[in-house]
Amino acid sequence: MSMKKAVSFLLITALLWAGALAANATAPYPTDDKKHTAKYIRKRVGEIYRCYENPQYDEYGMRIIERGDLNETFCSTQYKALLQKAYEISEDEMILDYDHWTYSQDDNQFTCKPGKVENITDSTAIAYVNAKNFDEEYMIILSLVFERGDWYVDDFLSLDGDSEKAYLERQIRERETP
Repeated sequence: MSMKKAVSFLLITALLWAGALAANATAPYPTDDKKHTAKYIRKRVGEIYRCYENPQYDEYGMRIIERGDLNETFCSTQYKALLQKAYEISEDEMILDYDHWTYSQDDNQFTCKPGKVENITDSTAIAYVNAKNFDEEYMIILSLVFERGDWYVDDFLSLDGDSEKAYLERQIRERETP
């Protein structure tokens, strides 16, 4: 091989490697195809709400829920940071006057079942939870984000389009503005 051909070969090889490295640097976080199906996401939502299955009650008729900290375990990094900031800036005022997991203040009769999942992308999805509490049937809407290798709740949405994240951001702005 001549010197000119060898240099050309090395230059072309270096350019190809540089292109491949650049493509990988900008490629999205690799996804697990099995985790990006409606079936898997419904299963994940079922895991989130598992603590509400098989309820037990104390001597006063209050439901005992061994749920740990659902926010810490099942919320996105961004949502947890926003909620933490809202609580810190609230100066001991109540930010949320309901349980966003059940959309209720009293959940003694709360039951639910994961429903449809839609708008699945590589990083987001919307999941519906069919809920019932005190004979009232309603829908819980979860905006999910794929991070840390699984799906996490990034926002709690209402049927009329309200966003809990937007509410928390508004509460923070109002308290930060003199």
